[in-house]
Amino acid sequence: LFVLRRFSILKAKKKGKIIKNGLPLSFAVLRVFQAAVRDVEVAHSVANQDGSFYRLIPNGRYIVKIDEMTAPGAYKPIFTSESFEVKNGIIAQEFVIQ
Repeated sequence: LFVLRRFSILKAKKKGKIIKNGLPLSFAVLRVFQAAVRDVEVAHSVANQDGSFYRLIPNGRYIVKIDEMTAPGAYKPIFTSESFEVKNGIIAQEFVIQ
């Protein structure tokens, strides 16, 4: 596996991460919006128990809104990012929430 990854034959998935107060934010919902049209959601993902997520998306400018799970099936908005550029078709950023 080392040789395959070293020569880019087998690549590990790039993942994003959501951190709140220094800890992974489990099961948060990541909502993606085009930067030009902020009220139309284009994609969403749910973070796993480690706060990691995987989101493929076309290249362009986007903003992200993150909702925290407060109870089973209940979420509240806690974060809105600044506009950022996606260049490789994947959101692999770490979002840190204070």
